Formats: sequence, C-alpha cells, structure tokens
Amino acid sequence: MSDLKRLLLDLFFPPRCQGCGRSGTSLCPDCKAKLPVIPYPRCARCSRHTGGVQICAHCYRHSGEGLHLDAILANYYFEGTLREMVHKLKYRGARGLAEPLAFLLYEHLKAGSGEAEVIMPVPLHPTRLRERGYNQSALLARELGKLVGAPVVENAVERVRDTRAQMGLPAAERLENVRGAFVLTGQGLGGRRVLLVDDVCTTGATLDACATALKAGKTAAVVGIVLARAR
Repeated sequence: MSDLKRLLLDLFFPPRCQGCGRSGTSLCPDCKAKLPVIPYPRCARCSRHTGGVQICAHCYRHSGEGLHLDAILANYYFEGTLREMVHKLKYRGARGLAEPLAFLLYEHLKAGSGEAEVIMPVPLHPTRLRERGYNQSALLARELGKLVGAPVVENAVERVRDTRAQMGLPAAERLENVRGAFVLTGQGLGGRRVLLVDDVCTTGATLDACATALKAGKTAAVVGIVLARAR
C-alpha cells in the first residue's frame, strides 16, 4: 500500500486499538504494555520460559532428533489481544494488521534477539493460498523486511503437501503431519542466514520442517521468528 493511500485511509477510516477501541492506532501504548511477555530467563533454542537453565527440558529431550531449526525467537504468549489480532489477520482478512504486528517482530530483533540477512515467510500450500487469498506470514515478512532493510525471498521453498491444521494435534502427530511437506525450489540460499517468519509457534514442527528443506540447500543458519508461542 502506498503512503498516500494509507494516509487517506487513516484520514477517513482511522484505525482503532484492537485492545480498547481507542481511535488512531491499531495497538495503543497501554494495550501494548499489557501484552503477555514471555518472562526471562528463556530457552536459547525455543524462547520458552525456563527456571534458569540455558536449554529447556523440552529442547534437551529432543536434542538428538536431528532438528534443523537453529532457534525460535518469540517475545509473547499467544493470548488476549495479540491472539485476537493474529486471528483477524489470518482468518478475517484484516491485512492492515500486518504492519503493527510486524513492528512487534522488529522490536524484538532490534532489542538484540537476532539479525536478518534474508527474510522468508513460511509458505502456504497453493490450495490454502487460493482459499484464503493471501499468506499472512508473507504479509508479516514483507513488512518486517521494510523495517530492517533485508531482502524478502518467497520462492526458495514450496509447500507440496496440504497438511491438516496443526492446532489440536499432539506434539508427535504435529511432527509427522508436516514431515516432508516442504521442498527446496530453484532459489538458492546456500551459505546465507535465513530468518523464517510465521505467526504462531506451538511445538515448532512447521518451522523445523521448513528449515529442513532450507538446510538441504546448504543454508548456513535458519532462525524462526514468530509473534507468539503457546505456553
């Protein structure tokens, strides 16, 4: 969206805070301050809150399973106003929320949580993309790319299996559900560090399946970043 078009829309249809309804912004400072931040210390691999150890019990148990994702960056729990904003972006066509939500990702990166050489959204299967009309992760990635000044690559990996929704599946079934769901395409990212963008993380199975395809192309590192993760 052009700056002029955004200005006109904001003039005639000013955004309202998704938390309290205040006019002028999609997320006012007061409601932003109430977002459920994951407390420190956090696991260096998945950002879960830990009791002080560097690696949480979950990541320690699964450390020998050949995971390809180097880390997951998350700053919030998937609850409250943030959950509503993600649902509106993902299921109700509220594409305008991609910009304020991407700014939350940017703030997390800017605080020293990671760096972006190449930004890539987790792809949707073509069938799901046709149904929804857009990929919410791609919208977030494009906005984040503008903020950090990093290139956004959307055709390096293709989703070749239209998997069941991950929500509600046990952890083991989530892993099996997305196994082999992504394949590398002709867009090579060998030797580069990729920041993989998605909206929400529960077990990290989808992110890791996508990272598996990227690592097959000799990608140097793959770090996932999400708006929120489950407790």
